[in-house]
Amino acid sequence: EEQLRQGREEQQLRSQESDRKFREEEQLRQEREEQQLRPQQRDGKYRWEEEQLQLEEQEQRLRRSETGSTGAEEQFATQEKSRREEQELWQEEEQKRRQERERKLREEHIRRQQKEEQRHRQVGEIKSQEGKGHGRLLEPGTHQFASVPVRSSPLYEYIQEQRSQYRP
Repeated sequence: EEQLRQGREEQQLRSQESDRKFREEEQLRQEREEQQLRPQQRDGKYRWEEEQLQLEEQEQRLRRSETGSTGAEEQFATQEKSRREEQELWQEEEQKRRQERERKLREEHIRRQQKEEQRHRQVGEIKSQEGKGHGRLLEPGTHQFASVPVRSSPLYEYIQEQRSQYRP
């Protein structure tokens, strides 16, 4: 009985020692990784991949450890939970960015379509006006063109301003 009791105590001490070493190694490794990740923290995808590697390493260590200590399991569970939460947050952010890009592209497409339609309408109106003038004699007292605006008039200045916007 004494030998069994001593054996259990030795095994418990070994398991506590291995748990302590595991935690120290894990803490050192995490500190090293954090130092390496600082320059690249903005890249969420890189962080996610690194966390995947960390989890795989932790799972392997847990399998290798002689005893399944509850402290390490709890730590692993909390890390797994925080990793999942961060992954979900990253995915949500990525989805928001993607939706914003798609929205901007749609708006730009609609804007281009409207410009194109307006240009076609203007070209069509010009052609229809040209068509009306051909083959028809002007009646006395009517002018083919509207009176030309005087150079000092607000209308003339407005027309010049509009023209200057479309000139190269």
